[in-house]
Amino acid sequence: FQISFLLNENLKLGSRINFLHGINYLNFEKGDLYLYTSENNITPFSSIIQTDLLYKTSNANYFGFSNPGLSINFGAEYNFKNWKFLFDIRNLGFIYWQKNNELNQSNESYNFNGIYYTMDEIFSEEVDQTIDTLQNIFSLNESPSNNEISRLPIRTNINASYSINSSTDFFVKYFLIEKNNKNFIHHFFFGASKLFNNKTNLQIAYNFNNTGFENLQLGLSKRFKNLFIELNTNNLFSLFDFRSTNYLNFQTRLTYVF
Repeated sequence: FQISFLLNENLKLGSRINFLHGINYLNFEKGDLYLYTSENNITPFSSIIQTDLLYKTSNANYFGFSNPGLSINFGAEYNFKNWKFLFDIRNLGFIYWQKNNELNQSNESYNFNGIYYTMDEIFSEEVDQTIDTLQNIFSLNESPSNNEISRLPIRTNINASYSINSSTDFFVKYFLIEKNNKNFIHHFFFGASKLFNNKTNLQIAYNFNNTGFENLQLGLSKRFKNLFIELNTNNLFSLFDFRSTNYLNFQTRLTYVF
């Protein structure tokens, strides 16, 4: 649900409230695995294996009222002659995970000194016992987990564009996308957009960010009466050659206006 209003002939403000439904949740809190070898233990070059793994999951059906969430977006638009300035901040909110919550954990240590064998023992049984022990070290114990609240990754957009005519704009954009509630991905765009027949818009830009340099943004939007279809990629080359970059980005949106 959204609302927008004009403060004056140049300044427009808007806000949107989003009601969300969480489908899949995966959170790695620990993911450590250690393997040590030492020649000073009981047997030469014995190995010490330690695991410290912990992750939480939650899942629900695509449709329903489980795992509810809420977020708020804010935006502003200012026009001055041929210039247009946009600012918005999105995903100020959370998702409450309470459907099929599980905690998966492995915190074990094992000192492997080899297989002990005497003439009174069966060799295959000793091997099987060692393999079972190693499997238990790496196995993840599942247990029900408490309800979890996760904050949504914040996204900020700043855009300045200059209109050459009624259908052609040059623009500079900046995106800030939060990653894992700790790190941020920065995107700078320099490009142009062209509107054809008031229905089809084509946008092309160079994308400079902190994940790669050989990036070309290509966006296409089409209007069919009240229906809007948008396709966009921030790295066109990655769609044809995954080795050329260390990330892939593709976005699509379907909007119907009543």
